[in-house]
Amino acid sequence: MGNNAEDQQQARGGGIALFGGVSTIYGNEIENNFAYEFGGGVYIHDEVPVFGPDEVPWERGHCPTGSEDYNLYSGNSQGNNEYKGNDVFFNENKK
Repeated sequence: MGNNAEDQQQARGGGIALFGGVSTIYGNEIENNFAYEFGGGVYIHDEVPVFGPDEVPWERGHCPTGSEDYNLYSGNSQGNNEYKGNDVFFNENKK
């Protein structure tokens, strides 16, 4: 990947932005992406369920740096601040 989200409508999730549904994400190289606000590599809105291989759910709030068992993250960044998820950001608004 190498996407760039700079305008207001795409300010979240430079590589992948999940706003609904159910997603399975694994076996990816998520690299060199930028988000203006949150989630340089991946942005996950509210309580959207995300799964890895064998339907193992992603741990909410787990923001990997570098690599994990099923994805590789490198060179992702976001324009807000360091703790807003350069690689992965989980938005935790409760309804």
